[in-house]
Amino acid sequence: MIGFSAHTICTLCSSSSASAICPSCKHLFIPLYQQRLETCICGAILYGKASHCLACLQEPPYFHKVFAGYRYAFPLNQLLIHYKHLRQHTTEACLKQLWLQHVLHIAPLPEVLVPIPLHFRRRWRRGFNQAERLAKFAAQELQLPCVPLLKKHIHTQSQQGKTRRERKQNIQGSFSVRKPFNFHHIALVDDVITTGSTANEAAQALITLGARRVDIWALARAF
Repeated sequence: MIGFSAHTICTLCSSSSASAICPSCKHLFIPLYQQRLETCICGAILYGKASHCLACLQEPPYFHKVFAGYRYAFPLNQLLIHYKHLRQHTTEACLKQLWLQHVLHIAPLPEVLVPIPLHFRRRWRRGFNQAERLAKFAAQELQLPCVPLLKKHIHTQSQQGKTRRERKQNIQGSFSVRKPFNFHHIALVDDVITTGSTANEAAQALITLGARRVDIWALARAF
């Protein structure tokens, strides 16, 4: 079990709190796993009697299902930006708390957790891979192995601000598998899912080499 460090201050409002998020600020987050919404396999919200979103109907993804914990909206979006791009690691305890509340609801569990990798240049500039840290947190809590099966061998542009088509073209062919594996059910871990292009490209690399089911575990889903 992963224990939380002793916190006396809420990350958001700085009030006295027994954990990284006080009860008042906890209500600011939008937990998707608690809402009874019909969703597509990519995590997009479905309306009416549709079973899949238009994008997945036109081009079915390689992954089996997206499990996203929260809506990518304020204040979570700002916390993740400060964490990744401004290196404000004081937000990590808050993100960790939200993440673990989400993953404890996921079923069925995979055989292994695999973080979405960063290219070595981006990792060097950022100093860490947020997906890797999330994967390790969940793996320790759920007593699952966390194995870096994938490598991002092509340095791509940032996906932010790109259309779905541009995201797909930008990320195409950029992942490879580091070594042979015997896992059949794998969960890829990332912080945010937007169009799913990155996750799908990574899932394709694993499916091609023998994985039978690849799920996506994400802290947040952008709509």
